Amino acid sequence: MNNFRFITFLILVGLANAVMGQSSLKGYWQRSDASGATLSMICADNYLLAGTYTQGKFIQAIGGTYQIVPYKDKQALVFKQGFNTEDSTKAGQEIANYFTVSPKGELIIEKGPLAGHWNLVEKMGTTANEGTWLLKAQEDANGRFKPWLKGSLQKVKLMTTSHFIWASYNDETKQILGVCGGTYAFKSGKVFEKVEFSYRTPNPAGTNISLKETRKDKIKTSEGVSSAGKRIHEVWEKQ
Repeated sequence: MNNFRFITFLILVGLANAVMGQSSLKGYWQRSDASGATLSMICADNYLLAGTYTQGKFIQAIGGTYQIVPYKDKQALVFKQGFNTEDSTKAGQEIANYFTVSPKGELIIEKGPLAGHWNLVEKMGTTANEGTWLLKAQEDANGRFKPWLKGSLQKVKLMTTSHFIWASYNDETKQILGVCGGTYAFKSGKVFEKVEFSYRTPNPAGTNISLKETRKDKIKTSEGVSSAGKRIHEVWEKQ
């Protein structure tokens, strides 16, 4: 085998291992810290979002993009922070830490901002709601739709079968517009959300929100009213 073919072979093997490793992380994870607070995390395609809270009180949240890089007999989680509510200066920083996933579904991240032993609560399935969604347009105060994505400003929502976390942030300016997470159910064209933690949003923990939802291919429209009486009308695209 010549050098070109050998290098190509190594690249393909590395990419295959990376995809397999990323697939093993997709889902909703939880753990508790020393104080008894709950840490919730959703890993989807390329994005992960995590929030820490206790008895309805928000503590902190972190999120951004990630990839899995195999190295010898280990795998490293390469995480680029898009936002960090505890220390906004860390937005944009990239860190790599080894991790393992046990046969029982325990994720062990050795070091870094996501370090700890995480338990898999819900695997990422194949229903239409599950995965990564990016906000494409939003209705303004005058009832007109305006594009959302402008440069590095983004709003991303990760969903498993019954859990969600969304975050709106700008990793260049380090601005955080809001973070929210909880559970949801989809029935008869409506999404019923129950908020478990919230940061800078009009929907505090314990809030129940009902949104009318229509979907076509990878586009969905959500329409409803927040707990503060603010109209919600958004267009999302699945990644």
